[in-house]
Amino acid sequence: MFKPIDMSRYLGKNYRIMLQDYNTALFTITFIIAPIILSGLVMFFIGSDEISSIIDGSIAFFSIIVGFLINVLVLLLEKSKVENKYSLSKDIEKLRKHLSFNILNAIIFGIVLVLLILFYGNYTYIFHIKSLTINISEFLILFLFFHVIMLILNIIRKFGVYVETRYA
Repeated sequence: MFKPIDMSRYLGKNYRIMLQDYNTALFTITFIIAPIILSGLVMFFIGSDEISSIIDGSIAFFSIIVGFLINVLVLLLEKSKVENKYSLSKDIEKLRKHLSFNILNAIIFGIVLVLLILFYGNYTYIFHIKSLTINISEFLILFLFFHVIMLILNIIRKFGVYVETRYA
């Protein structure tokens, strides 16, 4: 019998873990407000044709990033199985847990982003407000684009801390 996978459980757990690292205001600014502002600025300053070409060109990038993150997550989990024999500090285990959930979150949003880009031409919704034309589909893709970039930057920051604590 087919049972759908509930991704909201992983996303919720990741954001609860991320709120342990950030205060609520910084988290909201970094992962919600900044991607909204960046998406709006890109849509305002770049024409629709250029945005479409950016979206078309970014599918390979995000497919590669998702594949890379899956490999990193597998390596991180395999390393934790090997190191369970040895005593690791609580901080390293906490960091590994946070890193694993951040990578899982980036993979989920990356897959959603790749699917949105693949089917981009099939669901274009455009709103006209006075002289302003807003393409909701492009805005959603750009928002997820910048959200995933912020998640990747967060993962890189945590990898830096992990490497410094493990090999310093």
